[in-house]
Formats: sequence, C-alpha cells, structure tokens
Amino acid sequence: MKRRPILIALAVLLALIGTGAVYAYVHTADSRAVNGMKAVSVLVVSKEIPVGTPWSSIASGGYVTTESVPASAAPSTALSSTTADITPTFMATFAIHTGQLLTREMFAAKAATVGALQIPGKLQALTISVPLPADVMGFVQNGSQVAVYALVQLQHSPNANQQVGTNPIVSKLLIPRVTVIAVSQPAPTSVSGGGPAPTGSLLVTLAVDQQQAERLLVAQKVGDLYLTLLTDSSVTAEDGGTIAAGIFSPSLLFTR
Repeated sequence: MKRRPILIALAVLLALIGTGAVYAYVHTADSRAVNGMKAVSVLVVSKEIPVGTPWSSIASGGYVTTESVPASAAPSTALSSTTADITPTFMATFAIHTGQLLTREMFAAKAATVGALQIPGKLQALTISVPLPADVMGFVQNGSQVAVYALVQLQHSPNANQQVGTNPIVSKLLIPRVTVIAVSQPAPTSVSGGGPAPTGSLLVTLAVDQQQAERLLVAQKVGDLYLTLLTDSSVTAEDGGTIAAGIFSPSLLFTR
C-alpha cells in the first residue's frame, strides 16, 4: 500500500513531461511553418542573361526584377537586390533564362579560355615549328622536358671584319629546360628505323615565360629551332654557342 502513492506520483510526472514535450514540438513546428511562409525578396530574371555578362551590366541593364517568395522557396544564396555584394566584374558562368532566381553561384571571375591546354602557373603557351628530324624521332610529346636550340646562318656585312668568315652558321642553346604541353603528332610505337627520312615540320607548344617567348620568336624568324629530349638528370647550361665559319684567318697565339 505504501508503494501506491509513489507509483501514482510517477505516473503524473511522466504525463506532465509527455505533455510538455508534445507542446514544445507543436510550438516549434508552428514556428517553422510560420518562418517558411514569411515572404523574402529575390531577384528574378526578366530578360535572358547571356553567358559572360558582367554583374555591373545585370544590375543596371534591366535584366532582373525584385519579387517576393516564401522563405522556404528561396535558396540560402539567393540574391535579394541589385546592390548585393558581388564584384562588378564577375560574369554569368552560363546563360540564365527568364524566370530563374539569381544566386551567387551563377557568377564568377572571368577565366581565360585555354581549351584542353594545361598551362602551368603564371607561364604562357607558345607554339613553335621545328623540322621533323629536330623532334627526336617524334618522341617529344606532351609532358616532355626539352632543351631548345637555335641554328642560324648569320648574314655577313660587306663592311665587317672578314676574319670570322663569310655567312657563318651559329648554334646556340636558347632555353636549357622547358615543358612541352602539346604536339601536333602522336608518339611512335617503337624505336625501329627503316623507311625514308621524314620531311616537313612539327608543331610543338611550350610553357614559357615572357623572356623565353621573346627569344624563341626572334630565333624562329631568323633560323631553325631544334629540340633535345631531357631526363631528370640531363645537364644543360647556357654558353657562348658554337660558330662554323666558312672562311677564317686565325691569329697566332705565340709570336717571335
């Protein structure tokens, strides 16, 4: 009999706890429903926005209107006004059609269009033309490390000193090591020889800095470019180059 009042008290306490939990759930559910029904302002496209259109033009060009929608229907990144904190030069990354809500993800900084080329870091892509024998039998391929040499026939000036010869040929290392990022033909499947010597030229795209690009452009205009294929342990270093003079008169080192 002494346990009966205790059990009754526990039952009453559990009933109160259950009632409180149900009330709290219903109250928060009502709050969520009310919040979801609240109206928020969003930007809706009224005129199609072409890909690449800058945000500054969209904000001032009559592309959007402001509308009210339930909060539950608006993405968390939806733009609410044309004064949104977006960099003015950011551009639409795709065509945005009439009726769409604008979100921040639709705009980004303009990216350079380079197609399939993978240009490392801050370098530039430059394509050079080399004779087919100058590409190491075709084994110069995308990703190869190469050295670039120039072979130039100098034009002799009539007033120049004749001691160095007439129209000498000069070879010079232009770039000790550079990465190939594209070539115009596939690599051979074996190193077997045979058949006639290849003729024609090959296009090779290199990842270069500004100074390297300038040297390559000048050298290709006045002579031929040749490539050597490098390994990780290959050693190259710029030097004075080599000259082959057709006619020359050497001076004696020792005289009496």
